[in-house]
Amino acid sequence: MKIIDSHCHIDRISLEPFGGSIKSMLEHAKEYSVKEFLCVCIDLENFNDVLSLAEDYNEIYASVGVHPTSQNSRDPSVNELLKLADNDNIIAIGETGLDYFHIDKDNSEWQRERFIRHIHASNISG
Repeated sequence: MKIIDSHCHIDRISLEPFGGSIKSMLEHAKEYSVKEFLCVCIDLENFNDVLSLAEDYNEIYASVGVHPTSQNSRDPSVNELLKLADNDNIIAIGETGLDYFHIDKDNSEWQRERFIRHIHASNISG
């Protein structure tokens, strides 16, 4: 069976258990049948890190988006999301959603607006 990790943050994990090597981490995962990974972008500031992993390792794919609780992150427009997603290594738009657990509900309107932009970009990109 081929297992795909559909939501991970390889760019943020400690590689110390794998000798500091992403390649070793990927080999270790293969021992447990995990063959591919979707490294999820949490904000535009870490997009290049996520994209670099996807460009450097065939087993890793990337997404572009901004986490719903990242209030201090720059909000991308639909066009910016589409432009960044126009890359064979980008297979998803997100991290996205509505996360009312971690924020004051009074600040939820910007989450809804961001979520709508992500969904709109995803619909356009196909």
